[in-house]
Amino acid sequence: MAKLNLRSFVSLTLFISIVLVVYTGIILYIAPAGRIANWSDWTVLGLSKESYSNIHTTASFLFTFFSVWHCALNWKAIVCYLQKNKSKKTMFFTKEFIAALALTVFVLLGTHYHVPPVSVILDVGEGIKASWEDQEPLHDPLDMTSKVGGSGAGYGFYSIEQISNQEGIAVERAIERLQKAGVSATADTEIREIVRHHGLSMQEVVELMLGD
Repeated sequence: MAKLNLRSFVSLTLFISIVLVVYTGIILYIAPAGRIANWSDWTVLGLSKESYSNIHTTASFLFTFFSVWHCALNWKAIVCYLQKNKSKKTMFFTKEFIAALALTVFVLLGTHYHVPPVSVILDVGEGIKASWEDQEPLHDPLDMTSKVGGSGAGYGFYSIEQISNQEGIAVERAIERLQKAGVSATADTEIREIVRHHGLSMQEVVELMLGD
């Protein structure tokens, strides 16, 4: 068996992790707000927003770990970037380092203070997210959340009884409609439990309860 080339392994893993971070980052950039994504069962290639968020997090950790490893393997090259060509003395604040640092600080401050052109990236992302809300579902989950109990908890935590009371229908009738659709539930069953066990979106569960 051929010996594993450590540098190739680290570099390729780093490259793959970058691809994952970039891809999931783009998906999360254009994804609707969490309440809309959860309500409508929003997915891309079969994965939910939560799944993309989890993959983005783990891929970021993978990227960070292998970035450190990559730097360790290529430390001599990094030191060379900080050296003057003629003197070979290590100069931490070379022109290249200052330029790289300045660009990074500019992006960070531009993000924090919402300054163009960095703010344009944020505004476009917010605009895309807001566009999903124009495609409003049958019921506005924000409106429902504010009315049912007023606790501000996620919509999925509300029970069949709470939703039925909000919609002005009998709990027994709502449960009967769900059972006809093959969904077993009681008055205390939370919406999220039905979503998890029956593969329905929150919107579909409420539509079944209402008989739509």
